Amino acid sequence: MLNEQTNLEQTVKDLQDARQKEIDEEASRIAHYNNDRTKIMGSYYGLLQSTKDIVHRFLHDNGLNVNRANNDTLEMAMRSAESAIELQNQSVQAALAQHQIPVNPLHSL
Repeated sequence: MLNEQTNLEQTVKDLQDARQKEIDEEASRIAHYNNDRTKIMGSYYGLLQSTKDIVHRFLHDNGLNVNRANNDTLEMAMRSAESAIELQNQSVQAALAQHQIPVNPLHSL
């Protein structure tokens, strides 16, 4: 009988330990997510307005906004917007070069 009670107590303790481990892991996951979110939002706020506009358009096309998008989606939208801006800049530079217009007129003086 005593052995049975000891086994039961150990089982309860093991279940409590397992539950506490789950709680700790979830708290760690949430803290990590929030830390990542802070970094991503800092990067977002540092974007040029034209890039933010593209991010908003990407998110809006998917029924999201900056506050409702998860970290991965927001980061993907930001990277896509930065790529779009870079491609646009390259296109403008190519068009200027085609027409032999200097990219920076101050350096052509």
